[in-house]
Amino acid sequence: MQITPRVTVLATLHVVQGAEKRAGNVHDPMYVELLKKLVASERVDFIFEEASGLGPTIAEKLALETMPFGHYVDIDPGRSERPDFGIPANSSEPYMIGAPPTVTVVSAIDLVASGAAAPAASASAAAAAIKVKRLDMRSSIFAVD
Repeated sequence: MQITPRVTVLATLHVVQGAEKRAGNVHDPMYVELLKKLVASERVDFIFEEASGLGPTIAEKLALETMPFGHYVDIDPGRSERPDFGIPANSSEPYMIGAPPTVTVVSAIDLVASGAAAPAASASAAAAAIKVKRLDMRSSIFAVD
């Protein structure tokens, strides 16, 4: 049997990771179930997680229960170690690598004002007319260049 290597990425908020040394966690049983199902269905054999040295986390405990020892790594250095990697010790702002994407926001009101749209029901047609990718966000149209 040939195995194709791949990486599965699950992005989540830190508050649901269940890091024992982190204040303000939110227990979400659906997150726990999601992790268990993901590990089983994707046949995950190693977990890398950003936990800032505040674990153990739910994912770390799951790795210890279902995988050989050493198949979990917290890849997010603790605050005291961050300067060694050129990362600010305290940062509540995103640490951008490369240029941020350009985001264009066009509301249904803007479309009507410009004459490019009729009622909200035809917002998709109006978006196509002005070459804006439409994501279903109620009456607004968002595009990422």
